[in-house]
Amino acid sequence: MWELEDFTPSVPTFEDSICENYFVENVSRNSFGRYEVALPFKADPTYLGDSFALSQTRLFSLEKRLEKNLELRNTYFFENSTVDIVEFADASFSAYAAVIYIRSTDITGHVSVNFLCAQSKVASMSKVTLPGLELCAAVQLSKGLSPASLINHPCWFSGPQWLLLNPTQWPIKSFSNNEFTIPEEENLVYLVVKPTISPLYILIEYFSSWTKLLHSTIYVLKFLKILPRNNTIRKFDLDQAEYTLIRAVQQRHFHSEYKLLSENKPLKSNFLRKLNLFIKDHIIRVGGRLSNANVAFDHKHPILLPKSDPFVNLLIDYNHKKYCHTGTHLLQSLLQQNYWILAARGIIRQRIWKCNHCFRLNPKPNYPIMSDLSSERVNQAKAFLSTAEDLVTESPNRLNRYKLLDSVVQHYWKRWHIEYFSTLQARQKWNPAQIGMIVVIIQNNIPPLQWPLAIIEKLYPGKDGISRVAPVRTKNSSYTRPVAKLCPLPNQS
Repeated sequence: MWELEDFTPSVPTFEDSICENYFVENVSRNSFGRYEVALPFKADPTYLGDSFALSQTRLFSLEKRLEKNLELRNTYFFENSTVDIVEFADASFSAYAAVIYIRSTDITGHVSVNFLCAQSKVASMSKVTLPGLELCAAVQLSKGLSPASLINHPCWFSGPQWLLLNPTQWPIKSFSNNEFTIPEEENLVYLVVKPTISPLYILIEYFSSWTKLLHSTIYVLKFLKILPRNNTIRKFDLDQAEYTLIRAVQQRHFHSEYKLLSENKPLKSNFLRKLNLFIKDHIIRVGGRLSNANVAFDHKHPILLPKSDPFVNLLIDYNHKKYCHTGTHLLQSLLQQNYWILAARGIIRQRIWKCNHCFRLNPKPNYPIMSDLSSERVNQAKAFLSTAEDLVTESPNRLNRYKLLDSVVQHYWKRWHIEYFSTLQARQKWNPAQIGMIVVIIQNNIPPLQWPLAIIEKLYPGKDGISRVAPVRTKNSSYTRPVAKLCPLPNQS
């Protein structure tokens, strides 16, 4: 009737090994050649909890129902008959199912097979190998039948005809674990379509100067004969180079939005829909509400740019230096006359914070790790204990006043210990210095822009392993300065 399918040998997965071990441990064959599956009972069924009690209650209810309905009982059982439960199961990548029949044999040897119950489920969406679904399968049932044909099929309600034979005549083959091979797990390959990145976009990452980036792009465009070849760089060339780079950046970050706008479809992002975006000269611009304003076209419809990109970083740094290292608010206002950078305030503040020139106007010293508090600051003690002076006299009025002052001190100390003591645990000023770090030396008698630059040559750790003094070297000489007087420049790893 059935035999194992042929599969390509492969290494079994962890789930396949678990299923196979469970099958070998729980499935056996009796003297009649029939398979027997152990019931999933523990050593003591009383520990099964409510599930066992519920199953026992349902069994008693079924017995009472059969006792009251003789016609139903006679359908499944004969008097003084032996009863066998026969189960079939089958699985595929689409679904798996099981069906159970009751096989009754009376004292005269008459056999009756009747349908008891069946259940089917759709296969899991997760990847499961076919042997994992078919380990308990015994035969393929009703394969290729439509639901209409299945209802009237005799094999469905009475089982296969060979169930009426003696179990020794059943067409069952023995299972050999050595002959069973686990098929090779199918490797699914998913095709992911990524937007084409312009070679000019890769060029952006190799430059740290906005001017050099534009000039290099102009030379590339002249080599490709997109711009006329000549020995001069005109404003038109600079504009075309900038627009070419902007198209590459937008293609990298707004590929799906560009496609939707080209097809006149609504954008998926609620935030971008509010900007009323449109495309002009293959560049995404902000529609906004200033179309009737008496300003330049770029100011009415600024170019859309992402918040995190090397191109945006170079653009911000260039304009920050161009407008004399202006602050965040003014720089954002100037940039928005031509560009609309998403989350502009945050990225502008970040780039200004990394500006070395602005840092030197207001340098921040580098503090070593704070030392432990002294015992006098954390332990309770009497006032003036270290002075060895005794202000207490024997006159009664002064003694009462001393007791009053002492109670005030005790109350103050108690509140200090409960409310403030725990806040001293954190070490707030801690930014360890490193050898080779470029720093600004604080000198109180000259303006900050004239403070000399130096490099840390060595570190002198104290008893706790923390360096609080370091020798530094300037372009003229060498000094030994406290680490708290050294301000490291930003952009140092």
